[in-house]
Amino acid sequence: MREFLAGLTLGSALLMCNTDPFERPGTSAGPGGTDAPDACELASAVRTTTIHLDPAGVSPRCIVVSAGDLITWVNPLSEPVTIRAADDQFFTVDATTGLSELEVPGQGVATVRVIHAGRVEYAAAEQPEVSGTILVLGHESAA
Repeated sequence: MREFLAGLTLGSALLMCNTDPFERPGTSAGPGGTDAPDACELASAVRTTTIHLDPAGVSPRCIVVSAGDLITWVNPLSEPVTIRAADDQFFTVDATTGLSELEVPGQGVATVRVIHAGRVEYAAAEQPEVSGTILVLGHESAA
């Protein structure tokens, strides 16, 4: 509970300061910004650790979690889906091995851990509609 409250406090502080640590150039309004309708920003992200795959893509497309959380993909489709992210941003459940790719079996689930704060962009190369963003909040150090 303490970790959740720390993440919530950090998220609230960032929103109150009107600062988004996950903002990327070209994804927000303002000089040079595009204000893309499906851009993933902290204020619009869904707090969940489950991502559902379907023929139309993923739901939700933009989520926020805390460093150390497990993320589960649920695939009701008959075919497996391979999710890719750059630079070993996914980790095995026991956090011993970094992964750049995760296969979600047909009519199955797959779970990974995210341990580094930041933005994780993921996609399935063979299914362009399957893409999204995970915003990972860091934990405040224990006092």
